[in-house]
Amino acid sequence: MAIFRGVLPSENKADFIAHLETNMLPLIRDFPQISSADALLPRDSDPSLGDVQLILDMRYANEDAMNTALASPQRAQNGEETKALFALMQNPSVEHIVLGD
Repeated sequence: MAIFRGVLPSENKADFIAHLETNMLPLIRDFPQISSADALLPRDSDPSLGDVQLILDMRYANEDAMNTALASPQRAQNGEETKALFALMQNPSVEHIVLGD
């Protein structure tokens, strides 16, 4: 999982979602050996999570599959797509969480 935090000005929300759906998600779904990739957009949450703008849920069959995806050119390009999302936010950051079975 990747948790994107920061302030998303209301005037940037449509561009944020459009970039996510048009550029980022198709690229992530093209990662080698990825099983699924979904974007979760919080509508309302605990106040301590109020700065969460996006949660990317990416699934792999196993750790080797994940490592293959992380070493791919698509993953490298995704870094550029992340920068584009960050440009729409104030004080952006991303946290990665790896969960096992």
